Amino acid sequence: MDLESKISLKIEGNMYTNYQFETYLNKHAKKFNAEGYANGPYKDKIIPQLKKGVISSLLACRDSCVSNGKNLQHEVFGYDFMVDTNLNVWLIEVNSSPSMEYSSAITERMCKEVLFNLTDIAMEQEKCLENSAGAEEF
Repeated sequence: MDLESKISLKIEGNMYTNYQFETYLNKHAKKFNAEGYANGPYKDKIIPQLKKGVISSLLACRDSCVSNGKNLQHEVFGYDFMVDTNLNVWLIEVNSSPSMEYSSAITERMCKEVLFNLTDIAMEQEKCLENSAGAEEF
């Protein structure tokens, strides 16, 4: 039995993991007219739209989010997206104080990963700022 057939495509708590969703889309690419993507529809169509949604929303509110003081602040945002049958990604909402509640097995795993990686991300930003000409480059 190959790895793909071992992966459960059962939806838990109204969401898939990234890997489950990618597997589902690859398995059903014909249904979505998404057979022409070299790396699969998830990597070639969905991920770029997710990135664009996050970047666009941060740019839209950067003046109210970015602190130019010596003390840097960090905030976690929660993004909710939906994907339609044409594989268009829709930004539903951005939460400035997302719940870190373990409401499903998927959110438990996700919240633990976010908290585990948060300090590494913050420390990497500090290093970038120390090595740059100034915060205005961000």
